[in-house]
Amino acid sequence: MSRRTLTRFAVPATLVTACALIASGCSSGDSGPNASAPSSFKTVAQINAHPVSDLKQGGNLNYPISQVVANYNYDDVNGASVDLNNIYEASMPTPEKADADGSVHTDTDYFTSIDSATVNGKFTVTYNINPKAKWSNGRPIDWTDLKANWNAQNGKDTTYEIAASNGYDQIESVVRGTNDQQAVVTYTKPRSTDLYLSGG
Repeated sequence: MSRRTLTRFAVPATLVTACALIASGCSSGDSGPNASAPSSFKTVAQINAHPVSDLKQGGNLNYPISQVVANYNYDDVNGASVDLNNIYEASMPTPEKADADGSVHTDTDYFTSIDSATVNGKFTVTYNINPKAKWSNGRPIDWTDLKANWNAQNGKDTTYEIAASNGYDQIESVVRGTNDQQAVVTYTKPRSTDLYLSGG
């Protein structure tokens, strides 16, 4: 018999609600659609959504994991695990948001816009960083942060023990745009519509 380790995280109630909503969608032994379910279930998200004003501050979340997480840096070869990915998805910010219908859009708390174009024959992405976006120490997020992320994850510097360089190894350069809150990323070859490398 295996034992599951429960690790305790003190998190805001918003996170507790998010995890509860995710967990409520999981079940075992699915036998197909419920014949007695309302027909509206086919067209709307099946969650009990509430406005943020309904949430209470404080509380604890007991998050089940299958093993003790050895390294809380998901981008590190020793940190890339399913357990840490689940924790990250519930607690870490990302540059994109997904709506209930599955559509993905830029989180404007971090980027006012992310635009792609072909410039001088090369696929180029321009990240316009929200001037209000700051690190926890109060320093504004700027183009050098995206460059540092690329340098750490492109696989060229072996002092970084990265889990994978996917996408980052296709970047030719990350340079300052018109100001410190704009990063221009040039790729060695075209990419798909996934423009959110900066989050990983």
